[in-house]
Amino acid sequence: MSRLLRKMRTEGAEIAGLGTANLPLLDILPALGVTRITVRDRHMPSPGIAARLHEMGADLVTGEGYLDGMRGVILRTPSLRPDAPGLLAARERGAAVISEMALFLALCPAEIYAVTGSDGKTTTAMMAAAMLEQAGRCVHLGGNIGTPLLAALPEIAREDAVVLELSSFQLSDLEAPPGRSAITNVTENHLDWHTDMGEYLAAKARILGRGTAVLNAGCPWTAPLALGRDALLFSATLPPLGDTPSIFCEGGIVKLSDGGVCPLFPETAVRLPGRYNLENAMAAAGLVLPAVPPEAIEAALGGFCGARHRCEYLGILGGVRCYDSSIDTTPARTAATLSAFREPPVVLLGGRGKRLSLAPLAECVTKRAAGAVLFGEEAEAIAGALCEADPGFRFSLAPDFDTAVRHGHAMAGVGGALLLSPACTSFDLFSDYKERGDRFADVCRCL
Repeated sequence: MSRLLRKMRTEGAEIAGLGTANLPLLDILPALGVTRITVRDRHMPSPGIAARLHEMGADLVTGEGYLDGMRGVILRTPSLRPDAPGLLAARERGAAVISEMALFLALCPAEIYAVTGSDGKTTTAMMAAAMLEQAGRCVHLGGNIGTPLLAALPEIAREDAVVLELSSFQLSDLEAPPGRSAITNVTENHLDWHTDMGEYLAAKARILGRGTAVLNAGCPWTAPLALGRDALLFSATLPPLGDTPSIFCEGGIVKLSDGGVCPLFPETAVRLPGRYNLENAMAAAGLVLPAVPPEAIEAALGGFCGARHRCEYLGILGGVRCYDSSIDTTPARTAATLSAFREPPVVLLGGRGKRLSLAPLAECVTKRAAGAVLFGEEAEAIAGALCEADPGFRFSLAPDFDTAVRHGHAMAGVGGALLLSPACTSFDLFSDYKERGDRFADVCRCL
């Protein structure tokens, strides 16, 4: 870090993309003694941010060529690919390209617990944070969830614990974080950003460093990553695997096999439905062991009710049980959520697709849902996949999101269940999945 800090102080720092993750840099960089700061974004910032940049003496570059001519140390926003032409050209000129997360890891004094995965990483990170708090640690939770932790650096002490949820975007050029790390699972995702599954998996695997790697033994993409590593495997369906330390389930009790068998917690301690949430709990337990004793793990799980927009139960609204799982932006995630329901719900599907196959989604929906209402850019494609999977399956297409919610509510009927689990991103109609989930809740409460 000292070399990069010297480079920032002498040659300046360039902020490439002023999204939520990079905003704390406006405070952190001056505090580090960096006086030459250039902010670059395709779009003009808000008047308030523009005024702030002017006051601090930062240069502002916007428009189509906003990445041209960069030098010094460049801090890219996570959504900007590391091989963007402007970044490649800057590297040829001797610039260093890092991310706000790399800067945070270099400056953070506390122990790191890092989580990634296609599905379940937010829930797993929150469970791990709850377990550490139950054990008496002061915990800072962030990364791809909540407030960027760069802003919290002055409050983080050496004896604290930091739990990071990291996306493939953040990991794509990141050196492995120190400490323990976990990959919940890997399924097809973000192929609208990554070139292929190989690149996507390689990004996820970058989280695995010097500490113990907690890996899903039942996932064909993650299980092989245990070879040659200090690994701890987990699975809700598989028995302990050879001599590798494992977390498994036997007789309703989740246990650790590591030179002996130790009970960790009963299945019933996990209040969230579905096998995938049991595996999230296993991954979280594996991440915090041995720092957190089993009794604290069980107590934390008993008080954990889940995160917003993740199969969140909104209540009985208009006679229908309503569930918001707007975070489900892939077919695999929607399939996992549907598998948690004992009685099939009517499901709302649609949004902007990620160039992923819809055949597995259609097969799952036609078997596990009572019906479907489709909306957004991907509606026609999903309709075609459903017809091919089961020509008799009940579904309809809605012209807009609010109408889709109302039609789904009517289709579910009194005593039924309505689930928002779109299998697509929200960016055709909403700013993010949170706005989509909030709108779903608002419409349901008016029915």
